[in-house]
Amino acid sequence: MLPTDGTAHTMDVMLEIAERNGDLRSFRLTRFVDRPPRSITLDGRKYFWLYVSPPEELLSSLLSMRDESLGEKDGSLIGLTSFVRRKDGYHAHIPLLDFETPVSDEALVLIREKFKTIMREARSGKATPGYLLVSGECYHYIGLELLSQEEWLEFMGLALLFEDDADPNRFSPVDRRWVGYSLRRGLSTLRIFSGEKLLQPRPEPYVVAFIE
Repeated sequence: MLPTDGTAHTMDVMLEIAERNGDLRSFRLTRFVDRPPRSITLDGRKYFWLYVSPPEELLSSLLSMRDESLGEKDGSLIGLTSFVRRKDGYHAHIPLLDFETPVSDEALVLIREKFKTIMREARSGKATPGYLLVSGECYHYIGLELLSQEEWLEFMGLALLFEDDADPNRFSPVDRRWVGYSLRRGLSTLRIFSGEKLLQPRPEPYVVAFIE
């Protein structure tokens, strides 16, 4: 298990996913910008594969992208997508989730409790374990088990069921627009490294909790 004191980052979670899932062949990453040039897709995203083997090359590639991101000034960022490729040629998904509730001790406790309660309903049982990360002013979740397309759709559907028992409208921390865009694209995406977007600095996401 990675430390939850802020010293572990998305890159470390990716390495653990690769180590845990021996049938994983490659991650699918994306570079996205605010105003895309003609050379990339209409929504400002250019996708590429990152092979997980050998592990030292995966680590070297991630460190190189991190160094590049630190000097990035044109608004582009690197994101991890849920979409991965297995060694047998089939595709799978990493459970990813974006929360929009502001970072606080209370929010962290509520998210952890509600997440475990809701995701226990997943038929696959693979929505957990995973890590909660702080990304700027909100939280991200990255699971460690790979999901099939059907399991991923169930995971995204369950994510929309977050609510407060006493008042369903009071506590809904999931970014539902993010879920909607993810379902439309057929994959979800979370930023990996620090950088700038719309001229606003974005700190590198770091691990703050583990959910079993």
